[in-house]
Amino acid sequence: MDYWDPAGAGIRAMYNAPPYSLEFALIADGVPKDKLYPLDVPRAFKSFEPHQAAVKCGGAVSQPGVLLQSGEITMTRGPLHHPGLRGQPMGVSYDGAALTYEAWVVPTGAPNRKTR
Repeated sequence: MDYWDPAGAGIRAMYNAPPYSLEFALIADGVPKDKLYPLDVPRAFKSFEPHQAAVKCGGAVSQPGVLLQSGEITMTRGPLHHPGLRGQPMGVSYDGAALTYEAWVVPTGAPNRKTR
């Protein structure tokens, strides 16, 4: 995984949300995918330590795209929601990618729900 190679990847960006990074950190640390759960959270955080100087963390989903476009980073893991990136020359790899899903729900009968 080039992203986790501290010597060769340049400055990388990471979304500042551990739930989206812990599995990747453990895999990079040598944990087989079929042995990830339950997550060894202390080991995952320790796996980040050698990369601290080469990683910029951000909380905005669009931030990695802005940093790529400006040349401040060389790669990122995560979404690239930035209109200025359309048509830009860059490579995307799904090797080792993870599928995530999020949803907000309102339970039936919730006291403050709106109905249509």
